[in-house]
This record gives sequence, C-alpha cells and structure tokens, in this order.
Amino acid sequence: MVTRKTRRAARHHLKTNHPGSREDHGVGNRRRVVGLGPYSVGVITLGALVILAVLVVWGTSHLISSADQVERQFVSVPDLPAPSEMPSALVPVLTAADQALRRSVAESADPGTIAQAAGRLGQLYQANNYGENAALCYELAMTQDAENPRWSYLLAVLRQERGENTSVTELLERTVDLAPEYAPAWLKLADNQFKQGLFDQARASYERRLVLSVGDPYASLGLARSALARSEWELAERYLERVTEADAFAAICTRLLGLKGEELTEVLKYLNDFGYETTDAQAAAMLADLDEGRKRQILDHMAMVAKADGEIDARERRLLEATAQRLGFN
Repeated sequence: MVTRKTRRAARHHLKTNHPGSREDHGVGNRRRVVGLGPYSVGVITLGALVILAVLVVWGTSHLISSADQVERQFVSVPDLPAPSEMPSALVPVLTAADQALRRSVAESADPGTIAQAAGRLGQLYQANNYGENAALCYELAMTQDAENPRWSYLLAVLRQERGENTSVTELLERTVDLAPEYAPAWLKLADNQFKQGLFDQARASYERRLVLSVGDPYASLGLARSALARSEWELAERYLERVTEADAFAAICTRLLGLKGEELTEVLKYLNDFGYETTDAQAAAMLADLDEGRKRQILDHMAMVAKADGEIDARERRLLEATAQRLGFN
C-alpha cells in the first residue's frame, strides 16, 4: 500500500513540474496542454488568426488581380457587329473566330495562343472592312506576343490604308527591328518615310529593300524619287536606268497611287480601249485645277516612265514639255 501511494505521489510530482505541462483543476474540468512552452493558448491563437487573415487577404487580392487582367483583355476584344450588318456568309465565320479568342482569354491560355486567335480575328475584320475592330485585335495580339513582327506589320498596313503616317512609321520600324530580313516591311517603311519628307531615311530603307530583293523595280523607283526630291538629277537617272517603262508605270500605279493588281489590269484595259480618244491637250487640261505640288508630282511620274528605258525620245520630250506648259510651268 505504501508503495502504491509513493508511486502516485511521484507521478503527481512529475505532472506538475514537467516543462510545458499544466494541470488545471476545476470543477468537472481537467485540461492538459502539452508542448506550448512559455506561450499561452491565447497568444498562439492570435498568431494563427493573423496568419490566416494575411493568407485570405493575399488570396483575395490575387484572385481580383487575375480577374482584372482577364477583364482588361475582354475589354480589348471588340464587340461583334450585329448579324444584320454582316453578309450572311460572314456571320458564322466571324462568330467562330470571336468565340475562339474569348475562350482562349477566359481559359488563361498562353500568350502566343491568345495572340494567334486575336490576329486571326483581326485579319477577318480587316478583309471585310471593319478597320476599328481589326486594329483592336492587332493591338491585343501585340500585347500578348510582343516579339512577333507579324502583328506590328499588319497593324501598320491597316493604318497606312487609313491614311496615317507617323504611327505607321513607328510600327514598321519595330517590324524591321524584329525581322530585319523581311523585305516587304522595308518597302512600306521607305514609302511612308518618303511621304513624311524623311528623304535620307527613305533612301536607306529603299537601299535595304534592294539588297534583300535584288533588281526590285519598286525600290529603284523609290530611290529615284528620293534623288529627285533632293534635286539629284543624274543619280535619279541612274536609278531609273534599272527600271523598264512598263515596270515604272506599274510601280507608280500600285505603289504610289495605291491601285491593286486587278485594278491596274482594268486601267490598262481602259487605256488600250479608250486612251486613243483622249488627246494630250485634253489630258493636261483635266489636271489644270490641281495644286502646284500635285502637278509637279505628276510631271515627275511622267519623267520616270519616260526615262525608264534609259533614254527619252523626241516624242516623249515634246509631250513632257507640252504638259509642263499646260500645267503652268515654263
């Protein structure tokens, strides 16, 4: 019996003196907390709540940030035109491309996938004369895939069609930085620089185009125009020697006047069928009301065509002189 009491006393002593242990005596309530050391239950609970609150705040802000990013991308996706405003055959095509883009954004697809979907939709819009919608799609593609020169080039072409200059030059400069071997971008950049009066930059861009596309008549014509703008007549003539009259005429019609291939064919057909009915004097009279700058440009174009085969014959010279006189130039 003594032995049992002694053992119980020893166990009681160990309980009450063990570090990190406490026996709480109360009416019908015995509680033991192990492993808390010198910290109270209240302190530990408060710390846990603080950590939990921080995690909740971080998680919420992360979700809001992600939702905002998706929302911003959706804002960049243009609304579909009303079906009644589109040709019936175009409705399912545009709808499918629009849904594909919105789905890729909603599913947080990789940037390249979103850019491809946006670019595809943009090209459909551009091909069907929805310029504003196409521009929004290309801009979204550029934000998603900034290293792809395709999107800046397509946006530049679109804006050039709408008569913009400064923004087009910036976009094309970005394109050739990303794709320095892409000859079409160099030609468009050169043309746009020339329109802005940046003749030195235009000459450099035309020369780069000529390196990438040897013998290109458009680049040679552009270099001739740049030389004429600086009154470098002999240099202009050397450039024009590389271009035949037919090439020069086609280049003026397509590159400078913006005619498309099929339109140029119609122009040539009209000239062949009805050109003989219009005399040189009548043709010059139709240009009499143009401003002086436009008249000079027309004379320059006529001279380019005449010089394209390396010489100006007597008839061509008489035509140029007569046209100049009728346009008010002596």
